[in-house]
Amino acid sequence: MRDNHQFDGGVGVGEHGAGLLSDDDFDAWITTLLEEDFDMTPIDFDTGGSNILDNKNKRKKSRHTKEQIQALNSVFEQCDRPNENKIKGFCEKLNVKRSQIKTWFQNRRSHLKV
Repeated sequence: MRDNHQFDGGVGVGEHGAGLLSDDDFDAWITTLLEEDFDMTPIDFDTGGSNILDNKNKRKKSRHTKEQIQALNSVFEQCDRPNENKIKGFCEKLNVKRSQIKTWFQNRRSHLKV
């Protein structure tokens, strides 16, 4: 004999007490669920429930290493608006894209304002 199944989904009280379904009730409940037409589209709960498939073309966030952040912070203490030559040097030294360096400095400056 199979065990009774715990359930608290509002189906009703089984013969064994509140929240338990008998084997027959459980089988009937599963059969009903399988017959229903469910929207099986994956949901991304991190974006407020929007469709994951809509987000598949989103750009992945880039993460900087601790060493890169330490280097950028030490440069930021000396100069909060580096010129193009300095940015190019950072890109080569830290192995990151120019846009990442510019964005990091822009974000760092905005954090000082707050």
